[in-house]
Amino acid sequence: VTNDANAYNYYLNMLKEDVSTKHKRVLQWNCLSISNRLLDFVKGYNPPKDYDICFIGHPYPSRVSFMNQLRSLIPELKMALIGDTWSNYNPGADTYNTMDEIETAKIAMRSKIIIIKHRNDIDLGGFPIIAPKSVNRGYIELAYKSIVLIDDSRSSHTFASGVEWFNGATDAAEKIKSILANYESYAGTINNLYDYATTKFTHRERMIKVLNCIISSRYNKLIL
Repeated sequence: VTNDANAYNYYLNMLKEDVSTKHKRVLQWNCLSISNRLLDFVKGYNPPKDYDICFIGHPYPSRVSFMNQLRSLIPELKMALIGDTWSNYNPGADTYNTMDEIETAKIAMRSKIIIIKHRNDIDLGGFPIIAPKSVNRGYIELAYKSIVLIDDSRSSHTFASGVEWFNGATDAAEKIKSILANYESYAGTINNLYDYATTKFTHRERMIKVLNCIISSRYNKLIL
């Protein structure tokens, strides 16, 4: 099982798997999903939006550079960065170490925009075998009742309309400024993203798909 489209094709080729085979040995899933605990929490949590942007993830070199560029392009930006060692890079932001899903949501849901910035080939020595193609972050973040702004360097995803995309720091800065200037007009989009996340990306919904892959087809109708 892999969550990346390029890795999926690599494993198909390595195992000489026929994609028309009924009982597949290689499956592609986006494994990140919203737990029942988190789902219960976000439903009733509506804090003031006192951050402009929030980023959740490790400070890989490309991400540190990106955040520094954002800071130079929008000096007044109110940022929250969640992930161990962000405080070492003096990013001009409130920094938080890695936390559990509820504590993470408490911070992220205070932000108007959630930034998704992928690792690239300068991080961790690059990708020596397969360069990732799939967007595997952002699905849980849709439930944070914020606009989600995603790095467009990976082309494979299953997002519906409503998420925003950026190409590099300059483009991200322009889109951040536009969103913040017109934030009230995004209320409908934010509600739609929240509804999409909390119906399509929950543990229950993902387990139904898993069970439907492994159970006999004559019992599929029993999986509700």
